[in-house]
Amino acid sequence: MRKIKLQRVIVIALTMSLVGGLQSLYDYAILMSLFSLGPSSLYQFKTEFVFNLASGFGGGLVAGVTLNLIDERYRTKPYYQSLFILIAMFIAVWVIRNIIEGLIQVQMGGTFYFSFDATDIKNIFF
Repeated sequence: MRKIKLQRVIVIALTMSLVGGLQSLYDYAILMSLFSLGPSSLYQFKTEFVFNLASGFGGGLVAGVTLNLIDERYRTKPYYQSLFILIAMFIAVWVIRNIIEGLIQVQMGGTFYFSFDATDIKNIFF
């Protein structure tokens, strides 16, 4: 049974990592389109791609473990409790990702900021 759960966690993590990579490709295509002014001088596709792969994998690990936890402990509980825990975990991953992204921006010579904008909404939906 544990082997199946571990496999499920790995599959979820790899799938979310793939989605992170696809998100980077989508962002790059938008930035290079005729309707865009192009990327900023701080944008580096390679860095963004690796970061999205890693954060997708990390988020997938958290999601897989959380889903296993919910499956075991909340099977007999009301659905809203499971949903609340899952949403809280995804928000926590999003906050941690923004903090790490801000620290990387500081290392690249930018300023640290924590904001909520249209890009964040897109990331949450991805």
